[in-house]
Amino acid sequence: ELIQIDGSPHDWFEGRGPRCTLIVFIDEATSRLMSLQFSPTETTNSYLEALRAHVLSHGRPLALYSDRHGIFRVNAKEAVSGDGLTEFGHVAERLKIELIQAKTPQAKGRVERANQTLQDRLIKEMRLRGISSIAEAQAFADEFMAMWNGKFARPPRDDEDAHRPWTTGDSALGETLARRETRTLSKALTFSVGGRIFSVVARAPSLALRGAKVTLLHFLTGEMRVFYGTRELHYTHLKT
Repeated sequence: ELIQIDGSPHDWFEGRGPRCTLIVFIDEATSRLMSLQFSPTETTNSYLEALRAHVLSHGRPLALYSDRHGIFRVNAKEAVSGDGLTEFGHVAERLKIELIQAKTPQAKGRVERANQTLQDRLIKEMRLRGISSIAEAQAFADEFMAMWNGKFARPPRDDEDAHRPWTTGDSALGETLARRETRTLSKALTFSVGGRIFSVVARAPSLALRGAKVTLLHFLTGEMRVFYGTRELHYTHLKT
């Protein structure tokens, strides 16, 4: 029912490669590793990648237990606008997963202890295999989790799995994990993102789209899709 999550910045490759962060998802009841995601730094996207792998492999947990990092909660005391949810919080809401933040490191001791053990055992296994990059480490992650779970995981008191299966496929999950933004189209059907100008490609002149609000979906792959309601719009980048 409850998955503890945390990021562990460390010299995982012992100087053979750059320092990076390991995102760890571990089952609170059984100490079973559920997802490992290597990333250059601890970011929202790295947690979303780990969550994507977890949901595809195991389904949606009832709750995720984290620290009070800004990835999981709005920490700015002066924040007076918005809905109080971070990007990760919006994704959890769409997936109907409860987010719980620990008030002390000791409260999420399961994942904290796992991080310490991983910094010993996982490092040694990667050293034996000459792993020195994030890509190589990620390719090894599933094999290592199987080794870990065979040694450390314990059976739960109740065999019933509270995870809810994800049955709509990888594509639908990618859309659920995508970051949302709203833009208003100009009279020329243009909008801007990150200082770049884009133009909606309409098959015929469309007065209905002038001044219309559209939703931008930013996928973990870097792809951006644009929707007007449920209708997807084609667009092109305008060189400036």
